[in-house]
Amino acid sequence: MALKLIGQAGRALDAAERTPALLKIRDLSLRFEAMADDSLTWTARTQDLAGSMTILPDFEQAVSLYHDGVRIFHGHVSDPKDLLRGTRVTVLGPWWWLRRTQLTQSAAGIDKPTMEFPQQTVKASITQLLTRAIAKGVPMRIGTIADTLTVPKQNYSEASFADILAELLKLVPDAVGWWDYSGNGLPAFNVTRRADAVPVTYGLNQLVEPY
Repeated sequence: MALKLIGQAGRALDAAERTPALLKIRDLSLRFEAMADDSLTWTARTQDLAGSMTILPDFEQAVSLYHDGVRIFHGHVSDPKDLLRGTRVTVLGPWWWLRRTQLTQSAAGIDKPTMEFPQQTVKASITQLLTRAIAKGVPMRIGTIADTLTVPKQNYSEASFADILAELLKLVPDAVGWWDYSGNGLPAFNVTRRADAVPVTYGLNQLVEPY
């Protein structure tokens, strides 16, 4: 079983395939959350933040993690942290962009920090919200959103897209929001009802080769 990291063409960590060992990574952690940041983190041996002994990715550049040729994570780099014996790199999934992007709705050509959802299904409201988030530049796709109940008119203001997505999902207690990172496109946000969810386990601790 092999892990490969792939960066972004034209950035510090480019689109070539590299193993954790090649990048002098001494640990690698992949964490999936519910309505919070999915994250890929690692510590690489470096002499300084210039990246001696390894390649440090640029801030906000894209990084993907592949397991046996299948992409299992894709995100963007937050600030690297200089440690005593290396540099800590954190790559965050699309939720990072959703929580950094303020909710707006266009009315008469003017963006207002509010969004109104008519009486409709929660599925329709989530689709409406995410369509607007994509229009505002959030790097994601809309995947499969499970059928849900119809709810009364909803109004939200002065919040991030992540805040409102979490509020909408609270209306369906057995709904699970999750990201599909497979394929080569942008990650897709999906909503699955709990009865239909299938668990997936990745044992990364056993897959990282020592350098």
